[in-house]
Amino acid sequence: MLALRNITRVTSRGLFPTNICSPSLRHASVSNKQRTGNDRFERNPVPFRVANKILTFMKRRSIMADMNKTLNATSMNTVTEKEWNSEIQDLKKTLSGGHGVEKGFSTRISDIGLDKSLQVADLYVSHNYMEVMFLPRLFDYALHADFSAYPPKTVVHLMYFVYFHGRAPSMLFKKVEDYLSNNLELLHINDIGLICLGFFRGNVRILSYELLDRISQRLVDQLEFVEKNMLINITKVLSHSSFFKFSFFQNFADKILTVSFIETTINPSVLMHIASFYASASVYHKPLTQSLMSAFVRLCTHSDLKVKPRSKDIAQFVKAMGMLCHEPVSEKMTYMKLVEAYKRFEEERTHPESLADMLHGLSYLGILPTDMLDMLFHPEKVNLLKGPRRSKELQLRLVSNIVLIECPDYAGLQQAWNVAQEFNAQGWRNFQQEINIRRGFKEIHKSLANMLGADRVKADYILPHYRSANIELRLDASNHPIKTGDYDNQDPWNVQPLDTKHGSEPSVTQHKIAIELGSIRQFLSSDSLSLDATTLKGLPVTSSNQAHHVKLNGHNQTKMRNLNQLGYKVIMLHPHEVNELADMKEDERRRVLCERLHKETGMDVQVCQMES
Repeated sequence: MLALRNITRVTSRGLFPTNICSPSLRHASVSNKQRTGNDRFERNPVPFRVANKILTFMKRRSIMADMNKTLNATSMNTVTEKEWNSEIQDLKKTLSGGHGVEKGFSTRISDIGLDKSLQVADLYVSHNYMEVMFLPRLFDYALHADFSAYPPKTVVHLMYFVYFHGRAPSMLFKKVEDYLSNNLELLHINDIGLICLGFFRGNVRILSYELLDRISQRLVDQLEFVEKNMLINITKVLSHSSFFKFSFFQNFADKILTVSFIETTINPSVLMHIASFYASASVYHKPLTQSLMSAFVRLCTHSDLKVKPRSKDIAQFVKAMGMLCHEPVSEKMTYMKLVEAYKRFEEERTHPESLADMLHGLSYLGILPTDMLDMLFHPEKVNLLKGPRRSKELQLRLVSNIVLIECPDYAGLQQAWNVAQEFNAQGWRNFQQEINIRRGFKEIHKSLANMLGADRVKADYILPHYRSANIELRLDASNHPIKTGDYDNQDPWNVQPLDTKHGSEPSVTQHKIAIELGSIRQFLSSDSLSLDATTLKGLPVTSSNQAHHVKLNGHNQTKMRNLNQLGYKVIMLHPHEVNELADMKEDERRRVLCERLHKETGMDVQVCQMES
């Protein structure tokens, strides 16, 4: 089985040098002479060695196995088959001898047709050579070709070169999507994976929900026949296209467990991508997550490793587990094994962003190794991770603020404080926008202000690193609201370094209340089998595949934990409560909020109304 090792993610992030696959790596002088004309589609092609691996896979494992044996009649055009065979043999000799192609094929595409042009492209790639304008002109030609006149293998072949090149006209992707909608049943599941590879590499979404649904169903039905790396390509496109259907995620997880897919996987990267697929959709399937966890740890810690784990795979897996908030307490020792494995395989010089990803996931799980924090907060590493190619500012901001709250004894607290200070002020511009678009926020805030007094209710980012607003109240010793101007800490934007004596203790004179307006996106979608009895208590009886939204994802569970550690009493209004409050009339909304505040805090709202 061909191990592609998650090449699409690597190449799409531009981690290869920009000249690693120039128009002709072997023929630099020739490529320089040929670099003319419209080059609007070229973007950092993938390395030839990687492209050739996939080309080999295509010829062995898909409907393209016979792609060089026959040529469709529509591709013959003005060139006879005898003449063409002679030209191909001459081209092979020229490329095999290490010579440049003096008279290229980029100006002859309309004469030789689509199939023959793809055959030329194959020869170029197999000999580590490419004309600068060949692929852009090939894509232009394909844009106006009648796909119905070609066999499915031609479209698969074309999308392989879209993947190789990295970009194509947007209308070509639309044309391929339409072709898939009409001909999906003609394609093998691995060929669907190859087409998805082109979509993902081109950073293009499939827009048709119906098509995505059909692709997802094919994936479940034919899981036994899909190559593991083709499965990764399909799940990437489903995720990138924002496809969500809870029953699919349930059926897919059940099928993975049924056919022993995980047990036969030797590449940790495959397991990481499955975990990331579920984490990105915020779907928690406990049996699948447990199985992935067990297998991934085994593959990363076994003494006889068949495939060496990459630090970035370990980091992304831990990040996914953190987002799913999978057993942060009972599995702590297991996570520490992954921390030690990460340190063994750490490639921070070539992939420094994996350090930010690793600590991102660990912070959700409440695990913050000091030696890794020292490395992250080093000024040189901070500057490196802020660079445009890596853009890890949000993760740096998140981890640094969490450290200030949860690690008051950390020796590098000042470094964390410096990082937090730099990034915290950047988020204010999003605050007003969130208040305006977040359902129920303005209505609930207005009702509380009417009840308690506008100068006693504050809407702000209590914890700026979570980028979600709260409604804040503070009560005095008599449980009466305090004016916002009298708050102990006037600056909610900056979380001050905490000391062990006062760090997480509530203020003696002020009781802090944070009202969290929940939305569906803050919760994991889980079935009843993935939730414990305590969590399910009070929920309506539903079928086992019904989605429940009662468990916060790792990001928001960590936010609640941080608020509690800072002494806040959190009142969570669940999504259905927010929707109900938003639709109520003012008097009814005030009555419901009054009852909730009295229940949660003991505050006598009527007395406060009289005082205000």
